[in-house]
Amino acid sequence: MFISLSLSLSATMVKRYRGKPVIAFYSNAKAPHHQLSNFHHAPFRLKTKHVPDSLFKRFPSWKEYLGKDGCVFRSSEHAWHSLKAKNRRTFLKFCVGGDFDELSVSFFKKILPHRPLVDRDLRAQHKITHWGKKKNVGIVPKLAVSKKNMRKLNLSSADIVYPKDVPGELMGESLERAFWKAILKQKFRRNKEARAALMSTGDAYLLEFSRDAKRRSLKTPDRPARWSGMIEDGILYGGNYMGVVLSEVRDGLKDA
Repeated sequence: MFISLSLSLSATMVKRYRGKPVIAFYSNAKAPHHQLSNFHHAPFRLKTKHVPDSLFKRFPSWKEYLGKDGCVFRSSEHAWHSLKAKNRRTFLKFCVGGDFDELSVSFFKKILPHRPLVDRDLRAQHKITHWGKKKNVGIVPKLAVSKKNMRKLNLSSADIVYPKDVPGELMGESLERAFWKAILKQKFRRNKEARAALMSTGDAYLLEFSRDAKRRSLKTPDRPARWSGMIEDGILYGGNYMGVVLSEVRDGLKDA
């Protein structure tokens, strides 16, 4: 759930939606709002008590995977993709210290396509430099659950649920949003800098920006972008569910 574009954040601020200024966030947004992205490095411990009980009715094994002490995730993106694990061994790969924890040369070397005339270590380091500029560690679990990388990472259908959007389909919209809210509450409660970035948005309308949202809304109106969006001429294309959930988390922190 990300987009990496060199869009000027100042350009998004002149837009208004529902009478409020718009702040767009995504993995490559200007500081400090890139910290609102699920890709951003913001470690937090997630325990069963933080998660809606209704989630465990749909994913009973996940409660067992979390265990008594929970799991420390490097980003909220890690927590989301851990739902796709079919066993505890695979689940732990998404936690701090696991195979899909951080940006690493070893990880990128495994998934990069073969190019005989280009040094693989150098290419892997280039990826780390690119994603590391804004600490976008969440790209690792996202790439890890890609079906095309499954064999490269020694994973099979016995380890990961495919296709990649199955957890959302199994949850239903209300539970999916409740789970994301639980994740993001912990992220911003446990990370002072990220929380300051969120609170600095005041009452602005938060938009998880996707340039593709308008195209999808017009081309496939029955399947528009749900979690991201784009505003043009006062019209919101896409559901922007992530922006809405993040606004709810912001409001909860104000009242805390």
